[in-house]
Amino acid sequence: MTTPPFSNIEAALDRAFALHRAGQVERARDAYLQLRFGHPAHPRLLFLLGTAELQLGRYADAVASLGASLKLDPDQEIALSNCGIGLLALERTAEALACFDRALALAPDQAKWHYNRGNALRNLGRADEALQAYDRAIALDPGDACFYNNRGTLLKDIRRPEAALVAFDRAVALDPNFAEAHSNRGNILKTLGRHDDALAAYDCAIALGGDASFKYNKARLLLLTGDFKAGWKLYEQRWQRERSKSFVRRFSQPRWLKDRPVKNKTVLLYGEQGFGDTVQFVRYAPMVAALGAKVVIEVQKDVLPLLAGLGDFVLIERGKPLPAFDLQCPMMSLPLAFKTRLDTVPANVPYLSADPARIAQWRRRLGPKRAPRIGIAWAGRAAFDNDVNRSIPLATMAPLIAGRFEFHALQKEISSADAVLLHTLSVSVHAGDLRDFADTAALIAEMDMVISVDTSIAHVAGAIGKPVWILLPFAPDWRWLLQRTDSPWYPTALLFRQPAFGDWDAVIETAAQELEKKSF
Repeated sequence: MTTPPFSNIEAALDRAFALHRAGQVERARDAYLQLRFGHPAHPRLLFLLGTAELQLGRYADAVASLGASLKLDPDQEIALSNCGIGLLALERTAEALACFDRALALAPDQAKWHYNRGNALRNLGRADEALQAYDRAIALDPGDACFYNNRGTLLKDIRRPEAALVAFDRAVALDPNFAEAHSNRGNILKTLGRHDDALAAYDCAIALGGDASFKYNKARLLLLTGDFKAGWKLYEQRWQRERSKSFVRRFSQPRWLKDRPVKNKTVLLYGEQGFGDTVQFVRYAPMVAALGAKVVIEVQKDVLPLLAGLGDFVLIERGKPLPAFDLQCPMMSLPLAFKTRLDTVPANVPYLSADPARIAQWRRRLGPKRAPRIGIAWAGRAAFDNDVNRSIPLATMAPLIAGRFEFHALQKEISSADAVLLHTLSVSVHAGDLRDFADTAALIAEMDMVISVDTSIAHVAGAIGKPVWILLPFAPDWRWLLQRTDSPWYPTALLFRQPAFGDWDAVIETAAQELEKKSF
């Protein structure tokens, strides 16, 4: 490539920047790239190129161009800020924070940079500092709704819902057309138990914007309040969410929603979300088979052995080659296919069973029973986005783990601190012997009862028909509905709910009192 025929780089750069300023960012980038061949070490050129690349979502290119510009001229505060934005998009968060810090050292009164710094700090888990950064941004520019929206999201994450609601209220007051803030406001109103207000907030978001997550949020509220007819239909929007697009399954075979005959057809049912979801909704597989279909079930590796006794199905581990099939349906769309209502939930338990050989192995390991056996689970997977609300600190649960019973930890993952406390509480730990959910089910089968937070262990206990007490947060997952102490999904379940947001002590006290009265 020859050097562009420009004798005056600044004049040429001004022409390219005129395109940029006029909104023709792609054309401006092309012009900058052409100029760069003849002038590879021009700070302003590299800065403008990087900024155009940032605007076009070419984050890696933007960071490279802006970084090159900063090597030549380190004190460009806007270049530092833009580089930080690109690094944040690339999830290089610590580097992004360093850029924002350097930019603010040069220009400390830039509200947007404090806001971006808050985003980086939040992603690093430094919540207190992130809150201070958002507050500084708001102090400098109290009219930006985005600042309040992200402040509210952070407050939600650190379990301060009332303060989060104040922030979201301010965001929508400043910008009534801010669809995301309306949806976030709906989430907090749902957390606070204000379901009618939450529904109105979701409807505002849906009316304003096309983001499928708004409809998905509304669907979960409808299901939570028992409106299954509208809820299941709207729940299909989960596939359209931006965060879901990376794992949406693409099949040439049509999706089946009981909209065509399946007799003598092969139907693929596949688990789409967490372990508990698979265990809960695999109950529909025999119903599909009863229509005359040959059913192939694809699930996670750890769940697969548990399904061996489900029926005459072809079981495939997720990620392995699939046999030929005619139709397909994700498991969590089966309630829609079968038009499930509260009074028609298929709840014939047990619909799963523990392997007799594994039960016998556990019986030998456990030895003679000294007292009624209770299996416990106090925490789910930390990676789950609502785990902070559903899991209980083991120390908080400790008053329940006492008295005349023999307690066994059912969790596969146990922190070192929890392991020490379990030893102090004389709870038997079996984590090293739990290879998969078939092992967990066999261990549960040897229990007289299970006490669990909302995690896959509760679903396994319910699916094999074991009495299970499920400890729920004030704002529970939609499948547990509201107020009731029973579950239409699991007839052997008893639900204990927080009376107020975050009040696990009351839940543990009530459960402990009931446990003391329990006879086996």
